[in-house]
Amino acid sequence: MSKNGVVTATAPGCRWIDVEDPDERTLAKLARTYGFSKQNMEDIISPTQRPKLDVHEDYVFFVFRFPLTSKGKHARTSELDVILTKDSIITFHSSDLHVVRGVLSDTRLFKNRRTSFLGSGPSHVLFELLLILFESVYTVTDELAKHNDAIESEIFSTREQSDKTINRIAQHRRRMLDYIKVAKPQANYLRTCLSNTGDFISPEVRHKWRSLIDAAESQWELFDTSLSVLTGLSDSSDSLTTHRFNQTVRLLTIISVIFLPATFFLNIVSNDTPGAPLQDFEPAFIVVLAVLLSVQLAFIWFLRRRRVL
Repeated sequence: MSKNGVVTATAPGCRWIDVEDPDERTLAKLARTYGFSKQNMEDIISPTQRPKLDVHEDYVFFVFRFPLTSKGKHARTSELDVILTKDSIITFHSSDLHVVRGVLSDTRLFKNRRTSFLGSGPSHVLFELLLILFESVYTVTDELAKHNDAIESEIFSTREQSDKTINRIAQHRRRMLDYIKVAKPQANYLRTCLSNTGDFISPEVRHKWRSLIDAAESQWELFDTSLSVLTGLSDSSDSLTTHRFNQTVRLLTIISVIFLPATFFLNIVSNDTPGAPLQDFEPAFIVVLAVLLSVQLAFIWFLRRRRVL
């Protein structure tokens, strides 16, 4: 059954209700039907920035957050809210988290899958759904690694670091930090869920729950590694920029030093003060030019001997 973004799949002993892009009217109806707290409904409407666990007498309320592949400059994350009872699981999410609706559609479409997926109870559905969602996060980590590779290629293939490269590094760093804020607390949160939910999670699922914690820890390490790589690339970019700037300053300094004696000599011979040298000497231009060239060549030879050039 599908109505107003609500899709339901049922099997003996278990019902899965999925609510996509929930609105206040739908949540109010579910709250009246199942006796959910007003605070939990408000948490669903107003996305939180951290995982959350509320254990009630008749149900458990979970808030999970997952990174999504980015579009444009900003990181994308999505929230999955779950209410788990002894015989039902109700999931709430935005349309961005399309994986959830895809899993439910397959469950409704294929009878064998519906029997195996729902037949083991609501906590089994929660476990399998989280496992699929954690698997989907590896797409995000792969995307970040590709961005790092592109930035590395851009840094070492161009002679000058453009503003575009610097902005790209800054935007990518911000995106990673946003993802890390989501991924870092997940493992401890999953441990908390396992130790505080009592009979709402079956013994069979408890035995397999460790795989979710391992996945969360693995993804946090991947995000952290990607950030470390990006930090190294940023430092390399800064070093190359500094080195190239120093080379430019060095070249300008050498040019200034080479022409300094010539400038000094020209200031002397071009002086209009009475008695200045070469004022009445007809081939003065040729003499001055010869002296300048000689001084320049001598100075260049001196700099090369000192290995400055």
